Amino acid sequence: MKEHFKKINYKYPMPETNSALEFILWRFKELGITMDELATIVFESQKGYYEYNTNALQVTECEEAIKKVLLKREIQQVLLTAINLDIMSEQGLLLEPLQTMVYTDQGTFGVDEVLIHSAQLFGAIGIANAFQLDKDKPGIIGKIDKMGKSTTYSCTFLDDILCVVCGSAMGKIAHSHGLEEEEKRNLPKKLELLSQF
Repeated sequence: MKEHFKKINYKYPMPETNSALEFILWRFKELGITMDELATIVFESQKGYYEYNTNALQVTECEEAIKKVLLKREIQQVLLTAINLDIMSEQGLLLEPLQTMVYTDQGTFGVDEVLIHSAQLFGAIGIANAFQLDKDKPGIIGKIDKMGKSTTYSCTFLDDILCVVCGSAMGKIAHSHGLEEEEKRNLPKKLELLSQF
């Protein structure tokens, strides 16, 4: 294997842990990804859908949705895979020609985009929003994409998976925002329908 990729010294020690979440949060901290930045992306993207609703969307609701997404085992597994591939790439540990494709984030390399399909865990809204975020690259998603192209960090997979996290949170909000009030309002009608069954 060629030694043309730099070994990287991390700002924070890599945790020796069996906790997927702890490892993911270490990488987020290492790259400067914060809950506030992710919640802002979700809020800015979704607030227009709720501005005339008596139950307006709050940033705290976006944060809670992101936390629930990050606790989902399937999302953690996708994040672990993405982060590990990026780390192996920045340390020059992938075999050629994959090493060059991932480290340079070649335009024709589309495996990272395939991982966006994991947002389907939160419905069509989740996946549609994840793909839109990948196209627009707002906020921290764009910063991480640029970081992967301009520093020794490799972020080929992580920027796409941040789209999954935010898109999934948007799907979660769309399917649950104000649902309790609506269900209470519609409960008598639903019970009446069921009594006719």
